[in-house]
Amino acid sequence: MSVVSVTTKYATNRGTADVHGRRQYTIVLIVDCDSTSDTEQTIYAAVALGIPVKYQAHPADSGALCKQLDPHKIAELANGHAIWEVVCKYDSKFDREQHPNQDVANPLNRPTVFTWAGAIYTETQFKDLDGKAYVNTAGPAVGGQRMGDPLDPPPLTEQVHGIITATRNVASFDEAKAESYRNKVNSDTWRGHAKDTCKIAVYGAHGPLYENGVEFFSENIEIHTNRRKWIPLEVLNAGPRHLKEDTDTVPVLGEDDDGTKSTVPVLLAADGTKLADDADPYYLEFRQYERAAFGPLNL
Repeated sequence: MSVVSVTTKYATNRGTADVHGRRQYTIVLIVDCDSTSDTEQTIYAAVALGIPVKYQAHPADSGALCKQLDPHKIAELANGHAIWEVVCKYDSKFDREQHPNQDVANPLNRPTVFTWAGAIYTETQFKDLDGKAYVNTAGPAVGGQRMGDPLDPPPLTEQVHGIITATRNVASFDEAKAESYRNKVNSDTWRGHAKDTCKIAVYGAHGPLYENGVEFFSENIEIHTNRRKWIPLEVLNAGPRHLKEDTDTVPVLGEDDDGTKSTVPVLLAADGTKLADDADPYYLEFRQYERAAFGPLNL
């Protein structure tokens, strides 16, 4: 299976130039292959017959280099041959100075590309940035804050989470590794971010892709950052029931001064009893995500 001939399609050569001196050209080639099962790789390999390689100069303009080849089959003949059309695009704009490593011929040798963005999320919080609990003032003063009943429901707060996306080329995509990292939080410091502040939201890839005779996959990893930390989730220890003594096993509802049972949430101590008037609020901690070391990601 091979390419039999390469010819230029009649009256398809075209070019443009702008005021900044940029020149762009298109050449359309007709390729005759001796088998209908030939693939794009067969086309790319026919360099000796006139298929250009990446960064090859335009035949009439050495300053414009081949940046893209687009082969597609257009016919299958009765003699078993297949006819392909190959669109070759040349461009004089060549950003090696700005991105020297992006132009290496082997796609596996190109560096990881990062993008930084952010998104707003609405979250329930139980204390503000100064550590003050979200409670009303119907209670004694503790540390400069009157500790009354918990706000029910607690307020919603807009939080901006950073989104870091890393895209890189890999020889093969490890699905098991990707699955093991999804929704995991960093157990180590990662790119200057403290432990527990980064969570992998997306770990995927697409491919296989082919370029310059190299098969590869484009891997995409999206990481969300949270300065308040993903682990632990802190919830104000409060509720309508409490233990009268820490040795009790059955919680009871609080009572108003006239003995009426009350379902108003009250602050609770770590042992389940009512929080003492002079005590700081107690927060329950929950772990919603598993941890994983981000160092082995080599990002």
